[in-house]
Amino acid sequence: MPKTTTDNRPELKPVNSGAAAIDIGSKMHMAAVNPASVDIPVRTFGTFTSDLHDLADWFKACGVTSVAMESTGVYWIPVYEILEQRGFDVILVNARYAKNVPGRKTDVSDAAWLRQLHSYGLLRGSFRPDTEIATLRAYLRQRERLVEYAAAHIQHMQKALMEMNLQLHHVVSDITGATGMRIIRAIVGGERNPDVLATYRDVRCHSSTETIRAALVGNDREEHVFALTQSLELYDTYQAKMLDCDRKLEVLIAGLSPKTEKPVAKLSRARIKTKQVVNRRSTGALTQFWCSTGHVAPISRACSKSSLARPYIWRLTSLSLVIWPSVCPLDHDVAIAALTAALSLMTPLAKDMTRLARARSNHGSSST
Repeated sequence: MPKTTTDNRPELKPVNSGAAAIDIGSKMHMAAVNPASVDIPVRTFGTFTSDLHDLADWFKACGVTSVAMESTGVYWIPVYEILEQRGFDVILVNARYAKNVPGRKTDVSDAAWLRQLHSYGLLRGSFRPDTEIATLRAYLRQRERLVEYAAAHIQHMQKALMEMNLQLHHVVSDITGATGMRIIRAIVGGERNPDVLATYRDVRCHSSTETIRAALVGNDREEHVFALTQSLELYDTYQAKMLDCDRKLEVLIAGLSPKTEKPVAKLSRARIKTKQVVNRRSTGALTQFWCSTGHVAPISRACSKSSLARPYIWRLTSLSLVIWPSVCPLDHDVAIAALTAALSLMTPLAKDMTRLARARSNHGSSST
């Protein structure tokens, strides 16, 4: 018989004897292994690279095969990468999952409790892409940060222009476009004549040369031009860094190796369980509902809000005719119920119109 605890629940059996866990910190890491494999199952290691290699050596000596750690900030990244390079199966665990498991004692360290849960197979690892995709993602995230930094300096340029009362953003849609950047670079270069600045207008700009000239008559001050100059230089710097990221991404994407081969045979058709709208040419019977012209738009809005009516609506024409597809007698009843459910969201006048439509439809079906 399986061993039971005091509350008559069966005791869990370890499924991973080579499990270990690490409590990640900024200045030190607490590591725990199986108490049966070593006299001191919990040890403290530093965060230097040499300390991380000592941690990996200790895991090897204790027969550890799988390591669990919480994804704390960015401190886990060097530990994860070094242990993965040393051949360990490393999983990242959301701290919420470990805290939600009952039965923890107060005198057990975080690393020991995490190792115990990992040995029972109660921890689920977070998604971690392979090395190629992780590298690609790192470049993309770096480029995203550069875009955000460059956007901040665009705001700084616009602020400097506003302080000089140069209303450039009112005559161009984007100050970093062709017209805007030509004018800004000319201002930084020392040009102050609005007639000359207006000649930098691109042919695709919607504002006329006279409008641009009027917007560029401002109050020039040395400190504002200095701020505009520095913001432009920083913007150009981040643009150049983004180009460097693009070159890295091009090389990396070109070197990505496909993981799976393309399927030789054609894919099977998708299995659709929901009822599909029948093509108008495939059915000869249509159920028609007439209504007044003033209710065409309300009916369209009500039918789009109703989940019951949406799959059955076929057309709502400008002639105030609602057409429902009907391929069998049951579809006629379904169409009536769907239209009633859709129009129940409308006013009482529309509900009266629904009853009139039902009466006319029943009259038409009985005559046939």
